[in-house]
Amino acid sequence: MNIRSFKRYLFSLIFFSILASAVAVALLITVKVPYDELPSKDSTVILDRSGLMLRVFPKDGQFYLPYSEKDDVPEKLRKAVIFFEDKRFDDHFGVDVLAVGRAAFQNIRKGKVHSGASTITMQLSRLMGQRDRTFFNKAVESVIALKLERKWSKDEILKMYLTYCPYGQNIHGYRTAALKYFKKDPSMLDWSEAALLAILPNAPGLMHPEKNRARLTQKRDGLLLGMMSAGIITKEEYDEAVSKEPPRISFPIHTSAWHLTRNIESRTHPKIVQTTIDRDLQVRSENALKEFSTRTVSGLTNFALLVADNRKSEILAYVGSHNFFDDYNNGQVDALISRRPADGLLQPFLYALSIDNFGLEMNDMLNDSKKSYGNYIPTNRDDRYSRKIKASDALKELRNVPAVELLDQFGIENFYTFLKEAGVKSMLQPPEFYGYSLISGGFDLQPVELAALFAGLASEGSFSRLEALNEKERMKPRQLFSKKAARDVMKMLRSKKLGAGEIKYAASCTRNRRECFAVLFNSSHTVLVWGGANTRYPDDLISEPSEDLAGFAMSVFESIEH
Repeated sequence: MNIRSFKRYLFSLIFFSILASAVAVALLITVKVPYDELPSKDSTVILDRSGLMLRVFPKDGQFYLPYSEKDDVPEKLRKAVIFFEDKRFDDHFGVDVLAVGRAAFQNIRKGKVHSGASTITMQLSRLMGQRDRTFFNKAVESVIALKLERKWSKDEILKMYLTYCPYGQNIHGYRTAALKYFKKDPSMLDWSEAALLAILPNAPGLMHPEKNRARLTQKRDGLLLGMMSAGIITKEEYDEAVSKEPPRISFPIHTSAWHLTRNIESRTHPKIVQTTIDRDLQVRSENALKEFSTRTVSGLTNFALLVADNRKSEILAYVGSHNFFDDYNNGQVDALISRRPADGLLQPFLYALSIDNFGLEMNDMLNDSKKSYGNYIPTNRDDRYSRKIKASDALKELRNVPAVELLDQFGIENFYTFLKEAGVKSMLQPPEFYGYSLISGGFDLQPVELAALFAGLASEGSFSRLEALNEKERMKPRQLFSKKAARDVMKMLRSKKLGAGEIKYAASCTRNRRECFAVLFNSSHTVLVWGGANTRYPDDLISEPSEDLAGFAMSVFESIEH
C-alpha cells in the first residue's frame, strides 16, 4: 500500500469513526425508552383474598400476567435462561462487546447473518418496541439496553424480560407459561420444565408443545447437556430431566367466580385486583350448587348462592348462577345483582324497628284478618287468616297481614329511610311509589343487598354493605336498631341445629312459587340461596321449594364451619 492509499484509508477510518461516534451520541440523546409499552399489554388478573387466581382476562386475545415486584424468577429458570441466552448477562452493561465481535466475524466469514449478539437486555428492548430486524434498529435496541441497565438491576431486567417474552400461541411470560403448560407455579418448576421455558422464546412460532415437538425436545435436551457439561446440573439431574416428555397441550388457566370477576373487570381499571373471595370455598360452593341443581325436586331452573363473613362485611363465595354456560336458562345472568322479589324477608327488620320504636313484644297479639289501608288490602301468601296471632308466630311464618299493620304504625317513609341507610340501593323511586308493598312482597331488591341486611341483623343491628374488593372503600357500619331488638327478633326466627350452636333462618317464595329465597345466618356467617327461573317458569313446583333451598344452604353452612 502506497502513502496516498494509506492516507486515504486512514482518513476514511477516522471519518467513519467520527460518524459512528456522532450517530451513537445522537442515538443516546434522542432515543427514548418506551417504559409504558409492555405494561399496556397486561391482562387483568382477579385474585382471591390469599392471592390465588380467580380469573385472567386476556388483552387482545393474548395472555400477559402483569409484572409484579413480589414475584421472583426461580433459580432453576434463571440459570437455564442465562446459560441459553446470555452467558455473560451478569457481567456486561447491556451490550456484550465480545459477542458482537464474535457475531461480526462469523457473519463475515459465512457471507450471511449466521449469528446474533443480542443480550437479554437487548431482547427486552426489542419487546418494548417490536421493531424490524435491521442494523439501525439493532443500534436503537443497544442504546435502549444501555439505558435499561442504568435504571434497573440485573434481576429486574431478567424478570421483566421473562414476564413479557413469548412462549408460543397466545402465551406470554414465564408465569403464564408455567400455568398453561405445566399447571403449576413457576417456583415448582423442575430442570426439564425450566429448560423448556428457557428455549421456547427463541422461536415460539416454530415450535412449542403442540407444534414441532421433536425439534423442541432436541433443543431442550441440548441445553440440558450443555448445563451438565458446565457443572450447573448433575448427571443424575440431567438423566431425570431428559427422561421427561414435554407437555402435549396447553391447559386452561383456573377460572371461578365467573359472574363476579366479569362484573369487576367491566368496572375497574387496575391490572391486578384482589377480592375478598376464598377460592377454595368458592370452588366448593360452585360444585355444590351445580350438583344440587341436578337433584332438587323444587322444579326451579336456576340457582344462585352467596356466602358472607358478617364480622368483616365481606363476600367469601359468589355464585351468580349454578351454570354460567347454561344458555337455555340464561346462566350468564347474574341473579345476585338482578332485582328479585323478597316476599316476607324484610319483615324481621320491621319487627326490630317496631320493638325499638313502640315497644313491640314477642307475645303481643297482631291482626291477622283482611283489612283495607285505603285502596290496599294485604293478603297472606297461603290465603289463610287466624284473626289474631302472636308477634313471634307471625314473624316465624312471615305473614303479610300483621306486617302491614306494623308498617302502617311505623310509617312507610321511616322504613324506606331505614333500608336506604342500611345500604339498599335498589329503591330508585320515592317511598310513596312502593307504599305497603315494601313489606308485603311487591318490592324487588338485589339478593346481595338482602344478604347484607341479614348480616346486619346477625351483627346485632350494625349494618354495612357486603364488599367483594379488598381495596374498596368500605361503608362505615351503622347501628340502626338496638342490640336488644336484634336479639329479640333472632329468637323469633326459625332455627336449625349445628353442633352445639344453632343457625337462624328465614325462607320464602313468591305467591306463585316461581322465585324463592333461603337465608341462613349466625354471628359469623350468612348464606343466601336463591332459586327461580330466568327464562321460563316451572309448571309443577312442590309445596315448599324454599325449604329445599334452606336444606341446601344448611349443607353449605356445615362445610364452612367444619
